[in-house]
Amino acid sequence: MQLSRRDFTKLAAGAGASLALSGLGGLGGMELSAADAAGSMITLPTGASLSVETQGTGRPILVIHGGLGLDHTYFQPWLDPLAQQFQLVYPDLRGNGRSAAVAEGDYTHEKMIDDLDALRNTLGFKQWIVLGHSYGGFIAQLYAIKYPDTVSQLVLLDTSPATALGNADGAQLVAKKITPEQTAALGKLGTVTDDNEWKQVWYTILPLYFHNFDVPSLIATDKTVYRATGISWAAKNLLPTYDTRPFLGTLTMPTLVGVGRYDWITTVRKSEVLYKAIPGSELVIFEQSGHFTFIEEQSKVLETLQRFLYA
Repeated sequence: MQLSRRDFTKLAAGAGASLALSGLGGLGGMELSAADAAGSMITLPTGASLSVETQGTGRPILVIHGGLGLDHTYFQPWLDPLAQQFQLVYPDLRGNGRSAAVAEGDYTHEKMIDDLDALRNTLGFKQWIVLGHSYGGFIAQLYAIKYPDTVSQLVLLDTSPATALGNADGAQLVAKKITPEQTAALGKLGTVTDDNEWKQVWYTILPLYFHNFDVPSLIATDKTVYRATGISWAAKNLLPTYDTRPFLGTLTMPTLVGVGRYDWITTVRKSEVLYKAIPGSELVIFEQSGHFTFIEEQSKVLETLQRFLYA
């Protein structure tokens, strides 16, 4: 089911800016240049320049990172084994990671999803599998709602359909282990403006996002390019009105919803809302994971993805 221009304008209002819903036009002006070892810089007709890493061959999977203010490298090496059977496309969203900075007025959900569809067109894919994690799951939902014909299968990991669902259950999950330092760091998420400060905030709160994992080992090998603008702008301007619930019933592509039992930020309850709202979807709860299911239960997540993608 295609949404009307009016419906999608209402849905994407969480972008906090006026929305231009015109078509993307042709691919004139698309440019490729070296970014660094993590990928190539692709300049799109939308005006954004995204750092994009690809691995493997086969059916393409768009892998959308969360944050915001993070980048795609936190998926690695955990999802990389899928490249033995699929082509993984790892972009950094506009203004995130190694992608080019954008003006605050251009930092909207609508522009992010239009970037991704321009990237699909640029790479020559008629359709692709769309996998979004955490905030990347927000973007994946919005993308699938606006561009349903381009999504062959949808995977939503550790995510939510709306910020209005609250988080009292999540607070209970971490009540016994959260420290005063972590509480203070969480309070900075909407105000941090320095990239290095954002990195330290993330390192401080990161243990809350895991059930039972050696977080210091992740920090020691971290390759993330931190962008404070991403998290602060999103917290203040994008998240308050984010809500896909009125439109989830329009999704008809096969959809997998996955969540960690101990995910405190996008709890099982929120994935259950997605599961009940998306027709024919499947819900899988990973019993020994927090927010990063594909790290804590890598083999189970990979097995689940392969089963679903080959169904």
